[in-house]
Order: sequence, then structure tokens, then C-alpha cells
Amino acid sequence: MKKSKIIEKLKQDVAGQCACQKLRKATRIITRRYDEALKPIGIKGNQFTMLSVISLVDAVTLTELADKMGMERTTLIRNLKPLERDGLISISSEGFRRARSAEITDKGLNVLEEALPIWHQAQDSLRIELGANTWKIVHDGLEALGAVG
Repeated sequence: MKKSKIIEKLKQDVAGQCACQKLRKATRIITRRYDEALKPIGIKGNQFTMLSVISLVDAVTLTELADKMGMERTTLIRNLKPLERDGLISISSEGFRRARSAEITDKGLNVLEEALPIWHQAQDSLRIELGANTWKIVHDGLEALGAVG
């Protein structure tokens, strides 16, 4: 009897309303789409994003990069290792207190140059599928969620 009450509560409260569940599901679907689009280049969507963020700054400390990406530093480091291994970024320990920083390499810039039109196609495809109004609502909502911190 207790189990059926809990199940009913879950159906009412969680299944239809849980922001975390809905966002994670959407994230998996969108990530899969970008990963598939970028597969011919040999990078994934999250790697494209990291390369993009790193390329916008001369050298960014790993702590700053983790903050910009909204990631735990240890998770970021784990995700950066394949980029460093493949020569797309370099990680160095220089400067004040020898803080570790990441910098995009020429090879990384070449990959970004090749990936950018593919990323645009994936963006445009999603924008068309959702429609301009829904796209704006989703984009604005994600901006607001990202600001919650």
C-alpha cells in the first residue's frame, strides 16, 4: 500500500514537474545531436564548447575555465585530458603561484575552424525544428538558469 502511494506521488510531483529530470533529458538529446554532427571531425559537442571558450582568451586558468563552463574543476580536468593528448590545447603551470592554465594550439584552432560550419548547421537545424519563438524561450530560459549559479 505504501509503495502505491509513493508511486502516485512520484507521478504527480516528479514525473511531470521535475526541472532536473527534464533538463537532463533535454541535455542528453541535444548532446547526442551535436556529438553526431561533429563526429567526422573527431570531437564531441562538449569538446567543441571547451575549445571555443579556451580560444576566446589568451590563457585561462583551469579554475576560471571551470567557472565559465559551470563545471567542477576535477571534471573539467578529466574532460580536458583528451584535448591535451590530441594536441588541441596545451596546459601549463606558469605565472603567479604557478596556476595551471589552458591555451588553444594551432591544431586546436584548425579543428575549430573545421567544426564551426558543422556547429552552425546543428544550431540552425535545431532552431528550425523548434521554431523561432520556442528557440528564443529556450535560449532565454537557459541563460536565466545559467545565471542562478
